[in-house]
Amino acid sequence: MKLVKSKSLQLNGSIYLAGIFMAIAPGFFWANELQNENTPLGNDDTEFVFAGKCHNGENYRIFSYVKIIDGQAASFYDFEGPVGKGTIRSSTTPRTLSVRVCRKLAEVIDDY
Repeated sequence: MKLVKSKSLQLNGSIYLAGIFMAIAPGFFWANELQNENTPLGNDDTEFVFAGKCHNGENYRIFSYVKIIDGQAASFYDFEGPVGKGTIRSSTTPRTLSVRVCRKLAEVIDDY
């Protein structure tokens, strides 16, 4: 005995799935439009916090920010770690500064 699938059953299933898709698809497009409208574009952050553990197990924290001085943007860092606590004006990278902050006898000075 051979089972034969009805073509009308297959067609009804296809129509049913297409109907479900058409019913929920506008909701996905609407949600995507809302998300795009609320998401600010650009790369304009000027403050960052870097924190972690030094190789000797002590904690460090570096707060990077930009100040406008005499019409020019200048990079500043507030730091705290094994080297001590302070503020410097420097164009160095946060990674380089984190290495300096983690050494107790390191010299951390302004570039300017």
